[in-house]
Amino acid sequence: MSESIDLALTGSVLPGHDVERAHVALAQLLKITEVRAIALLQGQETIIKRGLNKLQLPQYQTALARIGIGTRVIEPTPPANLIANTHLEKPMLTLIGGDGHASGPDEMITCPACGAEQTRRTECRGCGADIEKARAVLAQKARMAKLGEVTAWRPPSANLLKEAPLEYRMTPPFFSFSMEGRYGRARFLAYQLAMYSLMMAGLVISMLLGFGVLGVTAMISVLLATSVMSIRLTVLRLHDIDRTGKWALLLFLPPLSFFLFVFLIVVPGTEGDNDYGMEDEHPSIVVKLCGGICGILFLLGCVGMMLVR
Repeated sequence: MSESIDLALTGSVLPGHDVERAHVALAQLLKITEVRAIALLQGQETIIKRGLNKLQLPQYQTALARIGIGTRVIEPTPPANLIANTHLEKPMLTLIGGDGHASGPDEMITCPACGAEQTRRTECRGCGADIEKARAVLAQKARMAKLGEVTAWRPPSANLLKEAPLEYRMTPPFFSFSMEGRYGRARFLAYQLAMYSLMMAGLVISMLLGFGVLGVTAMISVLLATSVMSIRLTVLRLHDIDRTGKWALLLFLPPLSFFLFVFLIVVPGTEGDNDYGMEDEHPSIVVKLCGGICGILFLLGCVGMMLVR
């Protein structure tokens, strides 16, 4: 089975969501005009992301569902079965000419979005816009222009969530076993500080319990939990720079683990979404402060090691 799918809008707003707010939120999310967003929610299915990795699908569906937009997953049709599965394609719309008569199959039409001249078809060969929707949007634009609210139309964004607003970005929780998602540099350092603080507290408690079975069990549990958390933080930071989490195995090689840590705190993450999902939220002041403290402690530790030598 293919690892990539197409994601489409159903053209409807989910129950319990305000339609007007959904229009505004969709326009912000896809970086399109509000008029274009209205046209996408007229009950007709529209593919907005092709070749989407299945691992990224939940993030896109969550972001769209949060603003009340219905979606549907479309499995790519193999070329050999393309003819046999023509029921999956959109029906060819009958285009009405200026004289009110239906256009013939070979009649030339002009795309209202980009001006490309072509034979009758649903999607423009030049810009990929839905011609009927573009006409409807331009008609709406003309009506709005009379009210003094002129809004330009443009083709749909090529990269969904490329620059998604902050409220739609996904940030993996601190306590989790999931290896999916991304952490930026500040969050990575802040969570490192939190992890080692919890580890020190756990070791102190285990020492207070003594060196009996209970104390030793507590100490081993703390060290195992810290190791798992360290691996997860490293994997999510690697994802942020579009690298596989397998590089986290270098943590078990002390000489190389140091250089891996330096690499992770120096190299910035990729902008927008990458193979491992969307960017995490911009760090808060607290996260930045904790990240800065962790960075300073790391530098002081490096200086101390140099002085000892």
